[in-house]
Amino acid sequence: RDGGYVLARPAADISIADVLRCIDGPLASVRDIGLGDLPYSGPTAALTDVWRALRASMRSVLEGTSLADVATGDLPDHVQIMADDYRSQEEARGHSIG
Repeated sequence: RDGGYVLARPAADISIADVLRCIDGPLASVRDIGLGDLPYSGPTAALTDVWRALRASMRSVLEGTSLADVATGDLPDHVQIMADDYRSQEEARGHSIG
């Protein structure tokens, strides 16, 4: 094969999260602020936990999916279930997705 990159580790040992962190830094921030430093208080204080839950969900998918999973198209069960649920929700809304 011509071009491309050579991996330093097996593709099964490199998560999508590893790749994204190398390219973009931390996986999730809100307005470039760490979750512990978000300025929510009073009635909006619970939003901090909403962002934490979102980050946990994102990490579960990105850290649990390897380059090998993507290359073979054999995604982890929890990722495939989430993707299927999303696809069903979008179709129920009348949106066509690939």
